[in-house]
Amino acid sequence: MDKSTKRILAGFYVFLTSLPGPLLLLTYKTITNYNPNYSLSLFSQRSNIAVILATYAFTMLGFLAAVIAILLGFSQTKTFREYKKNEYLDIFFTIYFYCILILALTFLCSILSLSSSSAEIFMRAALALAANSIVLVAIISAAIINICRKSL
Repeated sequence: MDKSTKRILAGFYVFLTSLPGPLLLLTYKTITNYNPNYSLSLFSQRSNIAVILATYAFTMLGFLAAVIAILLGFSQTKTFREYKKNEYLDIFFTIYFYCILILALTFLCSILSLSSSSAEIFMRAALALAANSIVLVAIISAAIINICRKSL
């Protein structure tokens, strides 16, 4: 795989994994605009949500550290060497670092949602980023599971 193809593929994954949160937020806003009875009234519980999201972000960062430990454990297997030879490892690490960035932003926005000014914007951003991070963690988990399954 040449360098430009790798960049395009990594950019595509970053773009694709950036969509779930904003799309879910837009869907929620559309539904609540047409029928306010479906509103979850999350803003009144923003301090609880901020704590939950911050805890989630740190827990997932710990999970990502465990993922790297697992990946290093399989680094001498034939499957891992082929994964590396085909340069899929570069794309994996792009997604991995993007996930770390999204989790850090989730934590930051959840803390900022506790402020009195612009709290609603930060809370919505934290929820959207959390949705994106769930997709990213699922992709990373699938890649690790696939490497482990083929290595055994």
